[in-house]
Amino acid sequence: MKSLLRQSLISKTTLLSSVGHNHQFMTSLTTTRRQSTQLMTSSAQDSDSDTNEDNSEIVMKVVETEMKRRFEGTTNQLKYSLSKPSVVSLVKTLNVKKWQKHVTEGLIDITIDPIETLLRSDYFTEKTVDHYLNVEFITCPSHTLGSSVVQLGEPHINSTVTNKSFESPLIKRFGRVIKNMKNNEIREDNVMIFVNMVTDYLNYDTNDNIILDTKRPIKVYFGEEPETAIPDLTIFDNSNKGNRFLDKPIVCTYELKSVVNSSDSYDRHRAQAVGTAIMAGAYNFHTFDSLDPIFCVLIRSKWFHFFEIKITKKYTKRLLSNDLTKADKVIVKQLNYGNPFDFEDENHKQIIYQLLLSINSFKQLYHNRDDI
Repeated sequence: MKSLLRQSLISKTTLLSSVGHNHQFMTSLTTTRRQSTQLMTSSAQDSDSDTNEDNSEIVMKVVETEMKRRFEGTTNQLKYSLSKPSVVSLVKTLNVKKWQKHVTEGLIDITIDPIETLLRSDYFTEKTVDHYLNVEFITCPSHTLGSSVVQLGEPHINSTVTNKSFESPLIKRFGRVIKNMKNNEIREDNVMIFVNMVTDYLNYDTNDNIILDTKRPIKVYFGEEPETAIPDLTIFDNSNKGNRFLDKPIVCTYELKSVVNSSDSYDRHRAQAVGTAIMAGAYNFHTFDSLDPIFCVLIRSKWFHFFEIKITKKYTKRLLSNDLTKADKVIVKQLNYGNPFDFEDENHKQIIYQLLLSINSFKQLYHNRDDI
């Protein structure tokens, strides 16, 4: 009897246990079905979303939102920069309309740092050199460049320093420049090709003491703001040899322009050329602690203008700290009493050659001068 009762109790317990397990299983199954239904509903909603809104529209919304977020940061950065009195005083002197035109035409990208695209020597004006950089122009005879003594009517340069194989192509190319000027079709690339032939004729490529580079940016900081200049041609001092691809001191910058008349926009072109050269001098001081004079050649179709710029330590330090005062001046010598040399004139052509060669051997010339 006890045995039967014990078996009955065991059977009852087993049944209750089974019922409990089944209840848990059914509860779990119900929960799983509910979750599955929710996923199916969500999936159906996602499917409906895909059919109601085109993928391209989603992409556009994401991009627009992201660009707005980025531009907010850029705008705030720009407002901060333009809140500085020193930056404001510089921007007031720049050719902002030219910058606006370049932005509109897609020639420059302002999405990263618009103030950096604006603070370039391309947009320097007469006001920039007169009122911001505090340039004082003086005129002098042509023989005061380096230690070279070059006067009008001097004998032709020694033929040993020229490459005669480039003489005929140079004459032909210059003839094209003159023709384009007469037809009012002159372009800067015409002038660039012509000047490159001049450098070939003067054996620039075989001169180990210099490196000639095209369109290499020069970047210096006026305080916290980056200033950029991109000379059309730059001559670097390589007298110490070493790796040609490492930074080298700048000896001379070239600015090339296409004009029909010698007076066309001269003051504006001079401002850009001299401003670039001053930045090159600041770069030399910051990078190499050098205060050697910087030369600048402004070539406007067939007219060559030569400048010599001597910057002082005090001026350069104040320029780099964006703290120039009216008392801080930089002297810019204009050769030939400020008048250009005309490449079409044979005597002038020889002087141009002499001066360009003098610049190339500037290091040796400069350190032998008695007037510095």
